[in-house]
Amino acid sequence: MLVALLLCVLPGALAALGQACNPQLSHLDQASMTYMDACLDPTLSCQPQGNSTTTGTCVYKVCANTDYIKNWPTNVQFPVRCNGTQYCPDNGLGCQPLIPTGSRCEYARDDECQGADGKGLNAICLNYVCNVKAAALGAPCELDEFTYIYYYRSDSGYQQIVQRDNCTTNTYCNAQFNVSHTGTCVPAFADGQACTQDRMCMSQNCNNDGAGGPGVCANPPDAFKVVPLWTWATIGAAIIVFMIIVLLGLWLLHRFQSRREHNKIKLFYEQQELFKQQNNINERGSIYLSTPSMVDLGGKRHSMSSLSLSSNNPRSQIRSPGSNSSSIFRYSTAGADLSPGHPMLGSRLSSASIGAESSGYEDDDAQARPRFRSQGSLGNNSERGLLQTNRKSYL
Repeated sequence: MLVALLLCVLPGALAALGQACNPQLSHLDQASMTYMDACLDPTLSCQPQGNSTTTGTCVYKVCANTDYIKNWPTNVQFPVRCNGTQYCPDNGLGCQPLIPTGSRCEYARDDECQGADGKGLNAICLNYVCNVKAAALGAPCELDEFTYIYYYRSDSGYQQIVQRDNCTTNTYCNAQFNVSHTGTCVPAFADGQACTQDRMCMSQNCNNDGAGGPGVCANPPDAFKVVPLWTWATIGAAIIVFMIIVLLGLWLLHRFQSRREHNKIKLFYEQQELFKQQNNINERGSIYLSTPSMVDLGGKRHSMSSLSLSSNNPRSQIRSPGSNSSSIFRYSTAGADLSPGHPMLGSRLSSASIGAESSGYEDDDAQARPRFRSQGSLGNNSERGLLQTNRKSYL
């Protein structure tokens, strides 16, 4: 062991491929029970020469119990994994047949033993001997114990006691290791009962922080948790209720918006109908496009509903406050061209005798609508404040 420790301390002591080595220096570390090869390289193993136990050569490992080896060369084939009837020893020098029950095995290497079916069923390696985990309740049993040393967040070491036995499920061996390695299989403890080792619990988990001291049996962290039926029912009901609330809220919002739009449309048509009734308009497709507010006619204020209508004269002069004058026309465009350049409309405007100067439309769409300037007198039948257009031609 002293030589191995010196090899660990001295960097130059690391063996290289093909270098001579001593197989007897390969051992298990007594603190962690980790295999330490004489070559001190995770990729190499000390292979004995012939039948010699003291002379060997460092070679690459042939088999492995893992899929990763640190610093393994990329140009060298990775070690193989052994099949179900073979095992890879700690030195990794090649797959070996499974060891029969009662024969020697490497420490805690249950995968090296044949077990009950010859393929490792219920196999266990106790005290370096292959055994079968099949001792029934009340039958004699054997106990294996080892104290591990591990380091956690500090340089001071911690001890962890691990015990194993060959009793069947829901039983454990009551032997005291410091007194005897043998005992009798007794019933295991249920969750919530006091324990000191995982093997003492039916769940195979003693909640004692892994230190081997007093603890309580409990389900392991990786155990499958069975969710009660009422939990699933509650979650499903909550989802359904949430969906109903969302749909109800959307329906109420749609109903509110729909009613608001319907009220706007209803108010619009009610105003149109009222305006037509007040002004005796019987033409279909007539839409009132101006605000029926108070206007100034020759210094007198009148409401739009009080103005008389005439289908003979398409012109009127309505003087609005703050402007010279404003003419609002009532058009019936069915089958007629009333554009500003139309000769009939131009001749009518030029031949009219209107006493005051009038201007065309004064609104936001003034550039798109015609403007008229003429003189004449205001007739009784020309006092109106509406704009009427055929729905098909205007809209």
